[in-house]
Amino acid sequence: MKTNKVFGLLAALAILMSFGAACAPSPAQTPEAPAAAPTNAPPAVVPPTSAGGGVIELTLWHEESPPARVAAFQKVIDSFNSTHPNIKVTQAPQSWADIYAKLYAAVEADSMPDIVLSIPDMTMAMKLTGALQPVDDIVKEVDTQYSLMKSQITPYEYDGHMWAVPMWGMTHLIWYNVGMFEKAGIKTPLESWDDLLAAAKTLTKDGKFGVALPASQFMFTDQNVYNFMATNNCEMFDSAGKVTLDSPQCVKSFELYNELLKYAPPNAISWTWGDAELEFVSQTSGMIMLFPSMAQYMDAEAKGGGPFSAMRVPYPPGGKNGSASYSNGAMVFTKDPARYAAVKEFLLYLHEPDVNGAWLAELEPGVYLPITAAAAKSESFWSNPVIDYYKAEMNLEVEATADGSLFGFEYAPVPVIGRVAGENLLAQIVGKMAISGMTPQEAVTWAANTIREWQLQ
Repeated sequence: MKTNKVFGLLAALAILMSFGAACAPSPAQTPEAPAAAPTNAPPAVVPPTSAGGGVIELTLWHEESPPARVAAFQKVIDSFNSTHPNIKVTQAPQSWADIYAKLYAAVEADSMPDIVLSIPDMTMAMKLTGALQPVDDIVKEVDTQYSLMKSQITPYEYDGHMWAVPMWGMTHLIWYNVGMFEKAGIKTPLESWDDLLAAAKTLTKDGKFGVALPASQFMFTDQNVYNFMATNNCEMFDSAGKVTLDSPQCVKSFELYNELLKYAPPNAISWTWGDAELEFVSQTSGMIMLFPSMAQYMDAEAKGGGPFSAMRVPYPPGGKNGSASYSNGAMVFTKDPARYAAVKEFLLYLHEPDVNGAWLAELEPGVYLPITAAAAKSESFWSNPVIDYYKAEMNLEVEATADGSLFGFEYAPVPVIGRVAGENLLAQIVGKMAISGMTPQEAVTWAANTIREWQLQ
């Protein structure tokens, strides 16, 4: 389990994790060194009792560190603990800025927490250390009872196992200012890329901009770009792991992005999530794609802004519905059968529809989405006042999550995807176009060849 190679990556990972996220995860570079052989099956499940017959204490790490989200976690944990006297779960909130470094240090010291909430890149990194336990049985039970969305299972299913239990989704739509659209005479929903370009152009005048589209070297740009990759059948790798980023479909996707940047504010080259959302809520930009802070939109409407609504990302001829969608999963590290059984009991509890709906709604309305058919119908989710106010938009969010995907995880992932995500290679392509003056073809070719070189290292 302990490897000097993994421990030696800490410095590089700390550099890659140079920023945190308010509403979205941030992957760091995935090691590609040969890993210890993974466990072939989860520990045999036995009733969750400790060796002395006492309480089993579990530690949960997650990266949702804002106080309101920590409180939402504590509420659901307290509810579980009160109804499961033989198990005590304790949360330990972490930061996206150093979670990778802490995880690698924990693996090196053989002192991992029992459960860590994760994203696909992080899960692959941990799987390659040999420390991660497969969770096939837990996922099967959740799916059997509540029907998991296939799109949220795919990023964690490879090498014959499931490596995390999908817990919630986070998915992009195009959010737009209804007032600005109506004033400009723009009909919605936009049906094509041509419609999108025309709308952005029409809205860009008198100090206003069509779209709050980032060109910064951050994950936010990766996410925005992928919306147009997904809708145009552009994939980084094919099912055999061959690099296909320089396909004609991918070039077209970046051509569109480059055109749309003409109708974005000039300071977009330095944006993170909060900067862009401020531009949108302050009515400087008419459209945005991100994980929405709907309470903020509702508050802005109460003060005379907007109103705001959402639509699916349009697609070109030959394209399809698609969105950038992050499946957030629970990794399990414990090898002890009794502790594993306790972990299973806790994760199954979190997936009970009424529990799941209330928990996700309280974390932050609009950002955290139910990913089972049962939870997507739960009254506890839809009764949240913010979600109820934007009910039509939330239905679109759930719909988009069902056919959403994540770059590099459309098929069984290739190990180099960790480096692609960690170094924000998609954002670098945008930078090559927006700052360095490369054509989309030149920038995409550069990136595809870079990945091929990384695969040879």
